[in-house]
Order: sequence, then structure tokens, then C-alpha cells
Amino acid sequence: MVDSYGDPATLSITYLELPLLVRVAPGASGRYRPYGFAGPFFGLRMSASLDAYGDSGDFTESTRGSEFGVALGGGVDAGRWLVEGRFTQGFTSFATDEATAPGEPSAPNRVFAILAGIRF
Repeated sequence: MVDSYGDPATLSITYLELPLLVRVAPGASGRYRPYGFAGPFFGLRMSASLDAYGDSGDFTESTRGSEFGVALGGGVDAGRWLVEGRFTQGFTSFATDEATAPGEPSAPNRVFAILAGIRF
């Protein structure tokens, strides 16, 4: 991200996301079982900070406390192991109305994640 003066800036927002996903596993047999999923999610902002001009500061006042959107992806189960790719697209802007200048486009979150796990 670059600020209005062309200097680098980093906005970090931490969310607790609560997804409601439908999982489809066609022909799920054998050692490697592929699957896909999709569904809505709801996120609660846990923290927000802005790093600019060599300084860091709290940015929670300028970000919304929640968001919602859609998640989709797929993965492979291999016994107790799994690997998954997930894309989430927020439908709401992370910035509050007071923090957005008139005429600025909305700024929804987009995240691509790769996950690996083990089942117990």
C-alpha cells in the first residue's frame, strides 16, 4: 500500500472468521480424496494497525468491527493429513464511512490461504 505522498504504508487487520461452508467430495474413495467447498463467512475485527512514516499506531477507530463475504476452495484428504486452498472475498469495506473520502471506492478484503493439517 502507498499513501497519498507515495510513501510505503502497511495496514494490518486481524479478523476472527466464522465460516459456514458446504463441502462436496465427489467419489471420495481411495488414499487421496479431493473435495471442494463454498459458503458465507462472518468476521469480527480483533485488531487493526497502520505502519507509515516509520511509525506504528492503532487503527481500530477507522475500521469496521465486522465483515461478511463468501469463501470457496478445495483440498485433498490423505489419511490423517489434509492440504487446502481457500479464497475469501469480503462484501463490505473494511474502512468506516468517516475514514473514507467522498468518491473513494470501497475497500473489501480479499484473502488467499494455503492450509495444511492433521486430524486427531
